[in-house]
Amino acid sequence: MRILHVIVSDGVAGAEKYLIHLLPGLKEYGITASLLVIYPVAKQKIFEQYASKFYDTDVTVTLIKSKSSFSPAVLTAVRNVLRSGYYDIIHSHLIRTDLLIYFASLLSFSKTVLLQTVHGYNELQLLQSINSNGIVKKDLFYYVQKFILKRFDYTFMISQSMADLFVKNKLYAKKQYVIRHGIYIDQSEILHSQQQFASPTILVAGRLADVKGQKYLLKALPAVLEKIPDVQLQLLGLGPAEEQLRRIAKDLKIEANVHFMGFQLNPYKFMQVAHVIVIPSIFEPFGLVYLEAMALGKAIISFETPISEEILKNNENAILVKNKDVNSLAEGIIKLLQDTPLRTMLGENARRVYTEKYTKDIMVKNTADYYHHIKGAK
Repeated sequence: MRILHVIVSDGVAGAEKYLIHLLPGLKEYGITASLLVIYPVAKQKIFEQYASKFYDTDVTVTLIKSKSSFSPAVLTAVRNVLRSGYYDIIHSHLIRTDLLIYFASLLSFSKTVLLQTVHGYNELQLLQSINSNGIVKKDLFYYVQKFILKRFDYTFMISQSMADLFVKNKLYAKKQYVIRHGIYIDQSEILHSQQQFASPTILVAGRLADVKGQKYLLKALPAVLEKIPDVQLQLLGLGPAEEQLRRIAKDLKIEANVHFMGFQLNPYKFMQVAHVIVIPSIFEPFGLVYLEAMALGKAIISFETPISEEILKNNENAILVKNKDVNSLAEGIIKLLQDTPLRTMLGENARRVYTEKYTKDIMVKNTADYYHHIKGAK
């Protein structure tokens, strides 16, 4: 079976990492996977590095740089792939890709099976849904999403929380098929990890954006510093909220303890040596960082969100505190930093849950089974 994965991307985030973990393992199940990436001209170096992750695998990666994901050249290239009939399934990731694949399929008159993975939803709408009992605004994005869901032959979600959100908002009335993420961390990526600071370190990894909640962590830090004056905070990632976050750190006079580390192709060497991993996201469709911290056996503190409560259990394998509650977040961080046995227990339990439910091998098998189900249904 031959499957082409297609993604229109602006940077290496959750969906892109997901493909790194998924594609190479499919060969074991008789599936030849290829990857087509359409990316902005300005991000060429980042995506060349991304493609290098597949060099020692059997996955063929094609990079197309373009000023627009819907340029005639891109649309023609995708149409020609569909028209060739070479692939049994075209697997689309992210909504811009879904639209591109749909329009290219119309132009090609292709009968190739179209499959999409729903990795998330519009972030602004997700933020607003927190205060409206999970109901999203019926704006243009809503109707585009609803339209495109009906145009694909098959769809699966990356979490039950996302499936529930879509059903609740009548975006997709059918029962949702869910295949959760799984990851693998190569030991070589953490082999030479070194503690950067002699003092206690807390770390948050992810795109710097409102939905990721880093501002709540910054606002919690002064209370942590009152109890543990030498604590250091590392923020891994880039994003639109960076300027705002730097301003908050300056206004709170905590700049000396806050370190903006930028984008890290290998975040694990930083995560491995942090004392506590903080995940202050106020909403996540899934959030690979949960699995990364669990796989490394790290103590996690997170806000209570649908996905954190789907993956983690409070006081058993993580500490979960009320969403956006700065005081509770600070108290939880202090508790973890001051209690080494607690950190160890939570980290070991988190690692155990990862091995039972969220490994790369589990995800690859579940996905391969779904592909074979689709092939058998044709």
